[in-house]
Amino acid sequence: MYGPFTNEDLVGEALSPIREQVVIATKFGFKLKPNGEPGWLGLDSRPEHIRQVAEGSLKRLRINYIDLFYQHRVDPEVPIEDVAGTVKDLIREGKVKHFGLSEAGTQTIRRAHAVQPVTAVQNEYSLWWREPETELLPTLEELGIGLVPYSPLGRGFLTGKMNESTRFGSADFRRNLPRFSPDALKANQSVVDLLHRIAKQKQATPAQIALAWLLAQKPWIVPIPGTTKLSRLEENIGAAAIELTSDDLREIDSAASKITVQGERYPEHLQRMVGL
Repeated sequence: MYGPFTNEDLVGEALSPIREQVVIATKFGFKLKPNGEPGWLGLDSRPEHIRQVAEGSLKRLRINYIDLFYQHRVDPEVPIEDVAGTVKDLIREGKVKHFGLSEAGTQTIRRAHAVQPVTAVQNEYSLWWREPETELLPTLEELGIGLVPYSPLGRGFLTGKMNESTRFGSADFRRNLPRFSPDALKANQSVVDLLHRIAKQKQATPAQIALAWLLAQKPWIVPIPGTTKLSRLEENIGAAAIELTSDDLREIDSAASKITVQGERYPEHLQRMVGL
């Protein structure tokens, strides 16, 4: 899905000298356009397709096994028990180590976990998307499953580097997200103002506080911020050294509880694919 299929080739080449020192995760679940064209044609978690994706990923990544194999999105056309059973077979065969789900709801997680224990769930979670706290986090804690929050920096918004004047290029995914309309960006600025205030106290950046906040929620939460710049990678790593005290966390929670975030995460046609 991420630059098919060049990215796996590049990652495989880069990591081959240090394979035993890293954990490699990849995904299945989308039917991609042919010949490496960008975009996708729909969901596809049929057992035969899962196997096809696994074999392709193993070859491109130059590995004998995939450490963590995620279902990218829940496919309503394929029972999750069949998906979990297929991954279970791949684990038995030594081609996969662990099973993961992405943007799955709690009932789906329970059904999958009953067939093949789920190691990690990758759902969106950040200071401006806290819905997982209601049902997801308690379920994962009960079942002993880790959470891998994607977009922990709110797709860049929580870094404080954008405002209502920000305009996105035609190829930028955020251009079509309701939460990134000028009105929503303006309304949600109070979240960034909060991070700026805490960051100043800690001699850190807003991005580092946003990540440190996530790391302080549970010991089994591992956020995955994305970046294209080495300086930002180093900044993100620095978040692990920031200690937020219980007083800090109470201050953040108290202030955040008074903020109503504006705008949906996704447009309607994509919103139907999350939390199933």
